[in-house]
Amino acid sequence: GDIYAMPVNPDATGNRTPIPVVQSPAGELGAYVSPDGRWIAYISNETGRQEIFVQPFAADGNRMTGKWMVSRGTRGMARWRSDSKELMFVGLEGDVVTVDVAQGVALQASAPKKLFQMPLDLLSTQQVGTLADTTRDLQRLLFVMPVQESAQRELDFVLNWQAGLRR
Repeated sequence: GDIYAMPVNPDATGNRTPIPVVQSPAGELGAYVSPDGRWIAYISNETGRQEIFVQPFAADGNRMTGKWMVSRGTRGMARWRSDSKELMFVGLEGDVVTVDVAQGVALQASAPKKLFQMPLDLLSTQQVGTLADTTRDLQRLLFVMPVQESAQRELDFVLNWQAGLRR
């Protein structure tokens, strides 16, 4: 249940040894490094339920201080915007939310802002993040939806979903 980073280049002995990034008695999963390489967002159950935490990321294994909980319960899918100033995830009730992230010495995250409710069919899975992803600008989402055995297999794309929220 811990999180490790795999070096891109081998060390002096020619090995690529995984480097521990997050280690605790709790279970951690779903790690996602910010595009600027400064932060890592991950899911942990250290509070008794799954939450999204963000802490500094050091690819060399040097421990950096600070850790911030940015969710109020989560079902997963932590994804950074390409400028590392926004983080999207699925809240405890299945709503897709974002938090604005201000980065200095310490990370400051806004309160979660609800964008929309996830499709109920998708929420039946435990690992929502394995069935959904976003574009780097967080403007488009792709969901793999379960189908019933008797249903005809189709692939549906929802474009311009923000316009549907204005009704």
